[in-house]
Amino acid sequence: MKISNGILSVEIGEHGAELLSIEKNGREYVWQGDARFWGRHAPILFPTVGKVADGKFTVDGKEYNMGQHGFARDSDFEIKERAQSYAVLELSSNEDTLGKYPFPFILKAEYSVEYNSVIMNWTVTNPSDKSLFCQIGAHPAFLYRDFKENDPVHGYISCIDASGKQVDPVCNCGLSGGYAISREPVNLGELLPLTANTFDSDALIMEGAQVYKTILMDKDKKPYLSVKSAAEVLAFWSPVGKNAPFVCIEPWLGRTDKADFKGEFRDREYVYRVGAGKSLVFTYEVTILD
Repeated sequence: MKISNGILSVEIGEHGAELLSIEKNGREYVWQGDARFWGRHAPILFPTVGKVADGKFTVDGKEYNMGQHGFARDSDFEIKERAQSYAVLELSSNEDTLGKYPFPFILKAEYSVEYNSVIMNWTVTNPSDKSLFCQIGAHPAFLYRDFKENDPVHGYISCIDASGKQVDPVCNCGLSGGYAISREPVNLGELLPLTANTFDSDALIMEGAQVYKTILMDKDKKPYLSVKSAAEVLAFWSPVGKNAPFVCIEPWLGRTDKADFKGEFRDREYVYRVGAGKSLVFTYEVTILD
């Protein structure tokens, strides 16, 4: 399914309600899913972000299995609205989802194209009379500009806080086997170089809503794309050891478990409670700068 405003052309898949493409003047900005590196584009992470400890979680004493990043990315959504520059897709709980995640939900994925930006509003609504607990996040992958495998630097990232100030974010959380680990705080710098080795230790994770806008630059430090979100957690990632032609800029309302976590699902770190009849809204915006 394509939407467009005459400046940007955007493609969205019904499977996973996944953002598949952003084009401007014939140039593609979204990674096209070559499975040699990573077979996805920009999946929705719901009802979990990352892994749950041992692939299992507990609700009211009952144990359930859950794969990495939840099941929304592998589910078929229904198109609810569609206009030239706007689309809404929806996934609702059903017998299958309730068997692996015992919370009724309605997940609405709204996409709109406005001037040079694509705006994603994803809403989790709780239609039941009991609280719902969940996480939700984005995993978009963006192509490096004019990628060459042997370049010493493929691009740069600059981070801006909510006040509009360039910041030097602190990464004090990393991954080991896909699980969260505490690490010695590392300042990423006001300009983070993206090289074949930047992600040798896996994703760089920043907690505490340190970054509101991430600017992606080419190897000559010219900005060409930005991602905005007020999400609490932000991660940068590219596949370890593959020198891939893209980087993921991932705003999350959530985070993967620590490997030794024990307890109820509601007690996980960065889990959000949605009251009866209430909604949780997650928003991020991608802007093409050239």
